[in-house]
This record gives sequence, C-alpha cells and structure tokens, in this order.
Amino acid sequence: MSDRSFAQGQFRPPGGPGKLMHTVSWMDGSILFEHRHWSGEEVEPGPSRRTHHRIVLTESGGTARTQVRLEGRAVYDGHDQPGTLTFIPALVERECRYRSADLVFSGIWVAPALQERLSGGDALLPDRAMVNGNDDVVSTLLASLSKEVVAGRTPGAAYVEHLAALMLLRLADPRPAASQSVGRGFLPRKALSYVQEYIEAHLGADISLADLAGLLALPIDTFARQFRATTGISPYAYVITRRVEQACSLLCETDLPISEIALVLGFSSQSHFTTTFRRTQGVTPQAYRAQWHPGS
Repeated sequence: MSDRSFAQGQFRPPGGPGKLMHTVSWMDGSILFEHRHWSGEEVEPGPSRRTHHRIVLTESGGTARTQVRLEGRAVYDGHDQPGTLTFIPALVERECRYRSADLVFSGIWVAPALQERLSGGDALLPDRAMVNGNDDVVSTLLASLSKEVVAGRTPGAAYVEHLAALMLLRLADPRPAASQSVGRGFLPRKALSYVQEYIEAHLGADISLADLAGLLALPIDTFARQFRATTGISPYAYVITRRVEQACSLLCETDLPISEIALVLGFSSQSHFTTTFRRTQGVTPQAYRAQWHPGS
C-alpha cells in the first residue's frame, strides 16, 4: 500500500514521512496499521485534525523533548521513550513540537464509524486522549499486532477487529477491570449453533468479528464476551481451531498441496498456515502428513 492511501486519518510523523517499514489496511481502510522509523533535530509541524482514532506505541528510541497541545491546551511536556502510549480521538486538534527525535513506533488507526459499531454505539470523547502515557493491556495488544506484521504475517479481519475493539473499549473507560460490572451472559444453544454453522460454511473466507456478531444482531464486544463465556475461547481462536482441525483431515485424506490447503482454509499464506499449525499441533503440516503417508 502506498503512502497516498493513508492520506486521511493517519498519524504523520513530524519532520516528514521518515522510513515506512510496514503498513497494512483492513476493511477498505477502516483499520490501518503502520510501523515506521523517523528522526529529526527540531520539528514543529502545524496543527492537525485526523479523521481516525489513533493509538501509537513507541517501541524503541525516543526524543529529548516532546511538547503537545490538544485543542489549544498544553497537555504534555516531557519526552518520548520506549513503551509509552499515545491515544488521540478522531478530529481532536493536535499540535506537537519535538527535539532530537529518533524512534521507531507502531500505530493503529480506526475509523469512528467502525469504532462505534465495535462498541455498540458509544462514541469516544476527546477527554479520553492520552499522550505518552502507560497502559499495559493496550501496549501489549498493539505490540503483538506489530510483531505479527513485522514477521510477515497478516492477521485476518476478525483478529484485528477484536484487537481494536479491546483496545478502544479499554481506552474509552480506563478503570481497572475489577471495578467494572460486566455481564457474563451466555449465548443460547440455538444462537451458538447458528454461528458455528456459519463458520463451517465460510472457513475459507476472511471471517470478521463484525460478521459473526451481525448474525445475532449483537454489539461486537457483547458477542465476543458471550461467545467466550459459552465456548471457553474467543471467536478468533475458535475459527483458527476449526481451520486447523479441517487441515488435519485434508492432510490425512487427500493429496492436496499444502499451499492449496492453506488457501482453501483462509490462511493468508502457506507460511502463516505452517506457523499456526505447528503452534497448535507441535509439528509442521508436512511432518503431520508424513505420519499418515510415509514417503510423501
């Protein structure tokens, strides 16, 4: 994807585009990810308002000094350092000034319309902004996405939607989870069967969390919570489990090439399939097949 496709809604690193190392887009740009290195001695870009909510994690490096104003109000005067997290809701005006910057960051951008659908209609308020703060949960989630992309694996839409929903729900209400009263409802048996039948019929497609929640007309976070309470695993983990189980059958019962099995079952690549299969089964697909067909 070119920089032009990120023209709206993205964090533009002060001092220019820097070095773009990895970038991925899902759902026609409703969710964007970028991994980038940038540097500059004295940078002061003009005010900006972006159309997407954006979460940025400094992974390495930092700045000698960072000053940030939001909606004309000074909110931060310090420095960037590894592990710090910045969250700017959409359309909030942001002014920055950086001195001696040299860092690598990962960022995720989520369109407000998608965010409101993920959270069941609740909009994110400007007062939820965070500049060079800390949230171990959000940082871990974003770092895990960065690790996958940097390793050359492109997670599916269901995984990324779920991850974005968790991060934004956390940022929208940063109280500790223990203080929240969250319902632990379960999916009715008929509803669960309906979702499972849909998954079976679409194992080779890019099944999104929104698609599954939409089957039952539930907000995405409610569906994900109730699905996990009912099955013991997340919707994404369930889809992966069923794909791997089906792969086991195909490896034993057919001579289909492993690359074709990966494609048929909705994995982004043969390497992604092999990594996932080995993680869950303890052996590669080729080794698993050899157990059933020696010499294959």
